[in-house]
Amino acid sequence: MTPATKEEMIGLRDGRPFDSYGEKKIPEQVHEILTRLESDNSRLFKETVLAINEDHEQLKRVLKAALDPYTQYYQRKIPEFERSCEMTTKTLDWALDQLIPLTKRENTGNAAIEHLQKVLVSLTDENAEVIKRVVTKDLKCGVSIKTVNKVFGKGFIETYPCMLASAFNQKSFEAIKYPALLQTKMDGMRANIIIDKDGTVDVRSRNGKQISLEGHFDEFVLQVFYKSATLKNLDNFFGAVLDGELLVLDENEEKVLDRKTGNGILNKAVKGTITPEETKRVRLMCWDMIPLEDFKKG
Repeated sequence: MTPATKEEMIGLRDGRPFDSYGEKKIPEQVHEILTRLESDNSRLFKETVLAINEDHEQLKRVLKAALDPYTQYYQRKIPEFERSCEMTTKTLDWALDQLIPLTKRENTGNAAIEHLQKVLVSLTDENAEVIKRVVTKDLKCGVSIKTVNKVFGKGFIETYPCMLASAFNQKSFEAIKYPALLQTKMDGMRANIIIDKDGTVDVRSRNGKQISLEGHFDEFVLQVFYKSATLKNLDNFFGAVLDGELLVLDENEEKVLDRKTGNGILNKAVKGTITPEETKRVRLMCWDMIPLEDFKKG
């Protein structure tokens, strides 16, 4: 089947809607573009829509804000809000700027919820919907980092690298160069504890999903990076990643739970439903400490 032309597919010329006289109109709103992307599951269609809007800086900003695995807003759900028409005066760019305090955790808990409510009540329905999708890290239009980077260039949005093990085979075994290190697979949940240069601690799954443990490892990180005799005198700290597995102890904190039970509890942390009592029993088996810059390079 011959692919449709750009104009045939979505009725655009030079990336902008045009009327029956061929006169250009203003660029489409981001919400309109997301709706268009959502309307067709074809990868080619989505790539074409993105390519046509390659100069749409606001769209590109939204894509980065929503898809960048290193940008989190720490909000599990969107708070309820009410507004009057008179209040919807702020722009989408303004709203994106207002999300920065959430990413830096300058606002947390109820303060973060109230901050997000104030942002949402200041927007039109369409722009509020865009912000909701950004905050929940789900644009609901079937566009992945891979698709976006194919259109806008490799590295436009950073991917989340996580070195994984491979199944045993004789060829790989014979290729090992000695001396070599051996580490035990603990049958837990693969995880990365990311510490940025400002000391913000984030726990992620192998796919980059946030694991909500309510600051469980913050004190541990403080001891390792800011109070240890080895590291506290560093002139510059540019971030690091602790790579390993999360394990869960039994209620007496004596034995490690089996994989099925332990990972069942940890999956609750991914969903944001883990209890404080369960969180206290989570431990990290750390394999490696990687400079954050090197981790991002893969």
